[in-house]
Amino acid sequence: MQESAPARRSFDYAAAAKESVACALCGQASFERLATIDRYGMGLATVGCRGCGLVQTRPRLTISGFADFYRQGYRRYYQGVVEPSEAYVRQMRKDGRLDATVAWLRADRVLDGAASVLDVGCSEGTLFAALRRAGFSGLLRGVEPSDSFRAYTRERHGAEVVASESDLPDDWRGTIGLVTLIHVLEHVADPVPTLAHLRTFLAPGGHLCIDVPDVAEYSSVNDLHVAHIFHFGAGTLRSTLVAAGYEVLRLEPHRPAGHPPSVRALARPAVASSNAAPEAETDTSRAVAPGEGEPPGWAEVRRINRARHRLAFKRFLRSTLARSRFYTALRARRRR
Repeated sequence: MQESAPARRSFDYAAAAKESVACALCGQASFERLATIDRYGMGLATVGCRGCGLVQTRPRLTISGFADFYRQGYRRYYQGVVEPSEAYVRQMRKDGRLDATVAWLRADRVLDGAASVLDVGCSEGTLFAALRRAGFSGLLRGVEPSDSFRAYTRERHGAEVVASESDLPDDWRGTIGLVTLIHVLEHVADPVPTLAHLRTFLAPGGHLCIDVPDVAEYSSVNDLHVAHIFHFGAGTLRSTLVAAGYEVLRLEPHRPAGHPPSVRALARPAVASSNAAPEAETDTSRAVAPGEGEPPGWAEVRRINRARHRLAFKRFLRSTLARSRFYTALRARRRR
């Protein structure tokens, strides 16, 4: 059942527990503040890492704080629903968007011979429906933290779904032909260890598909919000995959229907890496290149911040002038 999103937004971000941590990609703790505004006016600070260029929220909610947010408000804030439905899928234009994702995967033949697909952040299972429409007959497996969405996906699509990556069964290790994270990695608190852990579940010849909003294409305050801890560009996404032990096969910008401009990547475990998930060196050479100015996305986030603060100042001036006796008298005189 659909409900009015604004009417039920009640998460108290100011009171929620927060933490300031080192960069999740390069481990450095030197940041430059880029913005102090966000979509919901929660008071987020968005920074850029001076080491690798990764844009991120700092301070950010603690793990327990994020758990509270996803339990109390995520669906209401972002989609205006608490229960999934066919009407919700149509309204969010998810079916067409995920049909396009599956078509892209089929073009690269990554589904050929795959016995199963693991969709991390599978929501109500629209990717699974798209896979079946495209003729995929293997096992459908997912990770979804919402109880109601998880139950819906199990019932409607016959998928095996667990609540978190830590709940993935050991007997799935080494069996998954394709792991997908479609607009999910930006929500993950520790992207490198998470991707390294997921790598252990890939079968020989298996692939990983990642799709994230492209920070280099940000254009409004709507691109900055509490659920997105990280803001990747092509360089930092590549570096994250390399650090997690993957070889990047394909990485490209695209414009998905119903989503912001994005960047997607197809990867597989690097030849030198084993399924023991060893630590890998962070490749930051593509994120920050000497002599090329600021990393991609920094200027865009700064521009959004300046524009919103200018707008707030103009509104303040209008409000102040509207209350002044001189301005009121001047307007009255002009109307004569």
